[in-house]
Amino acid sequence: MKEFRVNLKTRVDNAKIKRATNSSGANVIIVPSVTLPDNIIMNRILYPADEIEKSYKTLEGTLAPLGHPKAGDQLLNAAHPQAINGFHIGAHNENVRREGGKVYLDKVIDVNCAERTEGGRRVLDAINQGKPIHTSTGLTLKAEAANHPDYDFIARNMVFDHDAILLDEEGAATPSDGVGMMVNGKEMQVQNLDLSKALLHPDE
Repeated sequence: MKEFRVNLKTRVDNAKIKRATNSSGANVIIVPSVTLPDNIIMNRILYPADEIEKSYKTLEGTLAPLGHPKAGDQLLNAAHPQAINGFHIGAHNENVRREGGKVYLDKVIDVNCAERTEGGRRVLDAINQGKPIHTSTGLTLKAEAANHPDYDFIARNMVFDHDAILLDEEGAATPSDGVGMMVNGKEMQVQNLDLSKALLHPDE
């Protein structure tokens, strides 16, 4: 099995965004997210419920950068120094749980930290104006080849790296399969250049 980095994009329901004060007295904005419903097939990859159950807690305490961190065309771990310097806006993920066959989590944005960066100020402005906000979960997985009419790979050994905040995205629609979240093209969107190579050359 080969390891790949995958990004799963969803849209935030703006009405569920909350404001609060954390235990340190800082003003925070809480952006709820939902990702990875059980047994979903995306871009011909099956994400089994048992694999999600084994991995979803790795999202707890991860960073919530503005955009997927990268240097040039190379995707970076969200905790990489270059990722911190270029993409961090004072946001992280917490309260990760799995309910009703879906993974729920909250992105907590420290308002004072966000105000120190241009990107953070853009996110706060988008929230204040009720503009569309998407999120995208970054993870690595081992792709197990499968001989099935509906999918070519099975996701194994998933490790979540971050749940990014995205701006300037197109509108989304409610999925018809009961996922219960706003997602592009009526399904979660998988963004991954390396994975496209795997689909062409599954045995490499």
